[in-house]
Amino acid sequence: MPLPPLTAQTLALLAAIVPEDGKDTTAHTDSLYGLVEPMQSTIEHVMAKLNDVDKLRRAADRTEEQEVAYMFFERIKQTGEAAQRQCRDALAQLDALTDTLFQMDHYALDMRRSLEEHVARAKTP
Repeated sequence: MPLPPLTAQTLALLAAIVPEDGKDTTAHTDSLYGLVEPMQSTIEHVMAKLNDVDKLRRAADRTEEQEVAYMFFERIKQTGEAAQRQCRDALAQLDALTDTLFQMDHYALDMRRSLEEHVARAKTP
């Protein structure tokens, strides 16, 4: 009994995204991880630069005698802290995305096995 077209297409998809035995990922999901990692690195670099700016702000704040400058220092501090929070949130979202990609590998593997069992039972007289 030949496989219905949708099942054959689904198996072709799963063959592309299901890890081989003994592997955790496939070339497809590895490429997805490879796209996410530079985003994480970029955000970490942004956070490091924000820390550098904050160090400069704190040094200037300690030495400045003009009261008018303090208002600007406070605004710079607030926007820097907001940017740091946004970076931490973005990193958390990228971590969640990585977890989801990992789940996709395992769900695809489970689906392929279930379909293969279903097809094997259908072929048995």
